[in-house]
Amino acid sequence: PNLFNFQDVLFPTVAFGMGSTYIGEIYASFGILGFIVFLNFLMGIFLTIENLLPKIRQLETYTFIIISLAYISFYIHRNTFGFTIISIKRILIIMVFFILCEKIIKIPYKKQQTQ
Repeated sequence: PNLFNFQDVLFPTVAFGMGSTYIGEIYASFGILGFIVFLNFLMGIFLTIENLLPKIRQLETYTFIIISLAYISFYIHRNTFGFTIISIKRILIIMVFFILCEKIIKIPYKKQQTQ
């Protein structure tokens, strides 16, 4: 048996090759109807988060959500679910690093004055 052929284990009923993306995984598991339901679910999540963004007052949280959503919405058709989670974790680690650097160096935020 081929050790790298995970499709036989994960999707034994799929006769064609998969591209290991959300689109391929959803289509192979649930067909075209499942794919349409998935897209509507994903758009619902994006719209819900977009409506909640104006209520977020913490700059770090707001920045993390904006960067993560931009990354997910642009790369969702190219990556697997696992790689997307890893990428979001990397964004979070980088943000934590910069927040810690800011706390250590004590860089003050400058507020703009409105006129």
